[in-house]
Amino acid sequence: MNDRFTAALERAFEFGLESRASAAGQIAFKRSIRPRFVMPLCPIVRDGLLRSAAGGEIVFLARS
Repeated sequence: MNDRFTAALERAFEFGLESRASAAGQIAFKRSIRPRFVMPLCPIVRDGLLRSAAGGEIVFLARS
């Protein structure tokens, strides 16, 4: 995290857009020289995220 991120986060705390308790509860991974293995996304989720990131449309994914 760089200085710009830290400053933006401090502003979010100041304006009440983020809580310190919530930010402190985020997951912190231990440092590792080995790669992290994660489960791949299913094609529907992957395609929805890619479309959303491309700006073509907003995609909401809900778990049923």
